[in-house]
Amino acid sequence: MNIRQLEAFRAVMLTGSATLAGKTLFISQPAVSRLIMDLEYNLGFKLFTRLPNKLLPTSEAQSLFIEVDRSFIGLAEIGLAAKAIKNNQLGKLKIVVTPLVINSFMVDMVSDFLTEHPDISIDLEVAPKIEAAHLMRGLQIDFAILPLPAAHEVGIASLLLAEHEAVCVLPINHPLAVQESIDIKDLHGHKYISLSAGSPLRASVDGLFQQHSIEPQLIIETRHQHSILQFVQRGVGVAILDPLILTQGTDNVCIRPLTPKIAWKYALVYSQNKPLSLLAETFIKQLLKYFSAANLAVASLKSI
Repeated sequence: MNIRQLEAFRAVMLTGSATLAGKTLFISQPAVSRLIMDLEYNLGFKLFTRLPNKLLPTSEAQSLFIEVDRSFIGLAEIGLAAKAIKNNQLGKLKIVVTPLVINSFMVDMVSDFLTEHPDISIDLEVAPKIEAAHLMRGLQIDFAILPLPAAHEVGIASLLLAEHEAVCVLPINHPLAVQESIDIKDLHGHKYISLSAGSPLRASVDGLFQQHSIEPQLIIETRHQHSILQFVQRGVGVAILDPLILTQGTDNVCIRPLTPKIAWKYALVYSQNKPLSLLAETFIKQLLKYFSAANLAVASLKSI
C-alpha cells in the first residue's frame, strides 16, 4: 500500500468513477483502475463492485475512506503549515536584549512585527550584557542585541547595527545648557545621575572622571537609562547617556556632545551553530531598517 494507491482510492470515492478520478490526478483511467486493484490486493478485500461505467464502493471502502480522508486532510494542514512557515506566518522567535534596548525601541518593533505576522509568537528576554551572551552561547535563543565589544569566540557571529557616542543630557534650564558641547571637566561639582556599578557605560564614564580628577555630586544611581532620563527631565541633575534612549522623547532636556568621546557599537549577535530561521531573517531585516532610521535620529539629536 502506497500513497499513490490511496490517492487513487480517495479520488474515486470523491468523484464516483475511475475516469473522473484520473482527470483529477492527471493520469489515465486504466492507471487509476490498476492502482485500485493493487490496493485491493494489498488490503486483502474488495473496495468496489464493478458496474458498467461505475464503481460502487463496498461497506469496507466506506469505512476505509473515513480514515484515508482524515489523513489527507492532515497532510493538507501540514502543507498549509509549511507554507505559513515559509511566509513567516507561523513559528516562534526567542530574543534576548539589554534593558536599554527594551526601553528604547523593542516594544514598538515587536508590536509592529506581530501585527504583520499575527500567528507567530516571540519570547523576549531582558538581561544584562553578560547574561545575554551566556544565553546565546547555550543556543537557548535565536539572537541577541548587544553593545559591542561582545565576546569574540569561535562560532559567534555579529551583524553591526549602529555606532553611538555617549551624550550629555541636561535639564533645559541647567547652567551648562548654554554651551554647544560639554567637556567631562565641566561636570565637576554638578549634581549627577549615574548608571549602577557594573554597567560598561558607567565604567567608561568613571574612568574619565578619574583620569581628569573630576568629582561630580552623585545623587542617584540606577540600572535603567530610561529612569535616568526621567530624572533629568524633572531637573534632578545631569547625566551621560546612550543617545538611543533619547529617540523616544527629549522633552525638557538639552542634549550636548561630550568630550572626550565615549563610543561603542550595537550588534545583532548569534551562534553559527544555530542557523537563523526564515522568521529570524525577516525580523532582522526590519531591525536593520529601524536602525537605519534611528541612526539618522541620533545624528539629529546632536544638534539639539
